[in-house]
Amino acid sequence: MHTHDIIVIGASAGGVEALSQLVSGLPAGMRAAVFIVLHIARQGTSMLPQILSGKGNLPAVHPADGDPIEHGMIYAAPNDRHLLVEEGRVVLSRGPRENGFRPAVDALFRTAAEAYGPRVVGVILTGLLDNGSAGLVRVKACGGKAVVQDPAEALFADMPRNALRAVQADYVLPLAQIPAVLAQLAADPVPAAADNPGHNAQPGPPDAIYTQAAGSVTGLACPECGGVLVAYQGGAAGDLRRFECHVGHRYSLHSMQEQHDRATEAALWAAVRALEESRSMARRLQQAARQANNDEAAQAQAARAQQAEQHAETIRQILLGRT
Repeated sequence: MHTHDIIVIGASAGGVEALSQLVSGLPAGMRAAVFIVLHIARQGTSMLPQILSGKGNLPAVHPADGDPIEHGMIYAAPNDRHLLVEEGRVVLSRGPRENGFRPAVDALFRTAAEAYGPRVVGVILTGLLDNGSAGLVRVKACGGKAVVQDPAEALFADMPRNALRAVQADYVLPLAQIPAVLAQLAADPVPAAADNPGHNAQPGPPDAIYTQAAGSVTGLACPECGGVLVAYQGGAAGDLRRFECHVGHRYSLHSMQEQHDRATEAALWAAVRALEESRSMARRLQQAARQANNDEAAQAQAARAQQAEQHAETIRQILLGRT
């Protein structure tokens, strides 16, 4: 009989502190492999393995692509790589970002659930928006366990709170109590893994989510590549709304809104820049017209410069929140 020996953990804002406390309570020689995705910057080098190795009893590493999965190890996602799980091995991928992140919590949870079914324990800790909710839904759908940090004590409650809206968690606990539960689950037997229904979980090429009959084509464009987005729903109450484009970029409703807000702001600042350049060009033409004693053309360019300046200022005030 297998145990719950594949533990996947997702965190975002406030995650370093939460993960440090969690791993400090895990016992040495734990009969489980622990996989961690902390949403981190694309550039630089994550020091998370060194931090976690110094805090607890289990060694933490950035795995190499293809490394075998071993009990008693912590595998932390490196910068700019999805940390995925296949049967018996770790996979690192530069597949499409999910919710704007690579590594992404959802990608780890989904692939672990597809590979190990009821042996998986999904853990959602502190963070913003609803990252990890879709992945935790997949863990539960494949027979795994869901553990969620109590939102009341999380540094950032969004991720735990949204996860609880999406799934019926098996455990909702203060952070200090989670290590003991994970250690117990790692010792508890589970039924032999059954076939896992569902789609190919790998991010990247088109898969069944994009083409499934339940999905509906939206009028929205992917913030990353501009492709058409398909919407589909899931979760305990069927209200977990997700979006995916044909190349595999995935978004929750909250992350989609954030990405479009960023794109809108960028477009408005670009409009301010274009208008200021238009004003500058009109002033140059106004000066040239004056030097040529063409008063009519000079007045026209002055009016054009003034109009561009007014439009730029209007947009600037909107961006600064003063209107």
